[in-house]
Amino acid sequence: MKQEKSDVQDVGPETEFGVRARALFRDMTLSAQKITRATDYDAFLDDPYGAYSKLRATNPAYWSPGRNAWLVTSYEDITDIERSSAISFSERCQSRFALLSQRRRALIPTVCQYLPRHLGHLDADDHSQLRPLIDVALSPSRVRRFEPMIRRIVAAQIDALSSRSELDLVEDLFVPLPLSIMIDVLGLDAADAPQLDAWSRRILGPFDFEAAPDVVLCEKEAATAGMASKFREALKTQKADGVLWALGNAAAEANIPEDDAICIAIQILTGAYESLRHAVALGLHAALGNPAWTAANTQGDGALSDAAIDELLRFDSVVQRVTRTASQTIECQSAVIARNERIFLVTGAGNRDPACFNAPDTLSTNRPPQPHLAFGIGRHYCPGARLARMVMRIVLSRLLAADPPFVIDPNDAIFLRSEANRGVQAWPVRGRVARQGGL
Repeated sequence: MKQEKSDVQDVGPETEFGVRARALFRDMTLSAQKITRATDYDAFLDDPYGAYSKLRATNPAYWSPGRNAWLVTSYEDITDIERSSAISFSERCQSRFALLSQRRRALIPTVCQYLPRHLGHLDADDHSQLRPLIDVALSPSRVRRFEPMIRRIVAAQIDALSSRSELDLVEDLFVPLPLSIMIDVLGLDAADAPQLDAWSRRILGPFDFEAAPDVVLCEKEAATAGMASKFREALKTQKADGVLWALGNAAAEANIPEDDAICIAIQILTGAYESLRHAVALGLHAALGNPAWTAANTQGDGALSDAAIDELLRFDSVVQRVTRTASQTIECQSAVIARNERIFLVTGAGNRDPACFNAPDTLSTNRPPQPHLAFGIGRHYCPGARLARMVMRIVLSRLLAADPPFVIDPNDAIFLRSEANRGVQAWPVRGRVARQGGL
């Protein structure tokens, strides 16, 4: 039976501020967070896992009248539904455009062209046609060849910052670092980094098209069209072995339109731009909060293993829930979900399910292999998972070294105010100079 639950409002996406506004916001938020953390909802956003545990224990598949959706929190139910052929990935994207007038649609023609072709929004045959392109472009052998380049970029950016007395670990490192890496991975010109950064911020901005003012839609359109044009031009001069070249080549061999390859390239860049910075920040926060685990996993050469990275991802992941729509009736372990009903798969809760993970609220040094949900599961499993693990392993191994480049207090991390995604939006730290000076 569908049970009622008190409604909780979603928190909107992070707002883009100018440099000064971001600094002011960071200072104000750090103070406010310490004062208001005692409120229930603020405490939930800081650490939702206790609430997940209570909901999963009582209603692992719970109907929320206020949200008009199912909240699914058990690992078994989440994996069963995500692997089912009875869910739609495209409906949520289509609903974004459904209420837009023709005049408003005319403001975003490139967005209307590319967003529905995002792999995460494709069902069945369309997804099966395009997924091989990104699997070829991010093949295991190609990703392995990127490791020396990634190590050089990570070392250079961390060393450049370590002499500063104060910095924001997020804005000064975790934001530019993934962008620099992905520019090289895609085979783009490093001189284009500022423009690609600006475009990425606008593309990833608010997706509530109906509520957005015309100027926001026009900015999103200009960013999408600009990035698509940049990638189209880059394809003409690409050297073999870059990911953008591999996408274009695979598309040509499969007789797939070049625009689909460009759409996937936009997905790769913007996806890494946002998710990688938060994954690294959450992993660092978890490791610093569990010093015994960190000490056990950084012995010898000090490098974290892929297994350790997976445990950090399971423990605290960026994507906390994904939205699906039942295209037909779904029977899972805990509920019968009717056709056209909306489903929130709370993957963050699934990753802490004691039915699948022993002592799930602790970091383990020897956890038996069990697929976590940080990268999804099933046919929409994150195609960049291998690359993300590599970046996290390299960055975190450096920041957790015996002689770390920064003085980092996990209590200074300011978390995103969002239910759907976890991350750190600001993290003031001190550099090596400050530490050596005794400040």
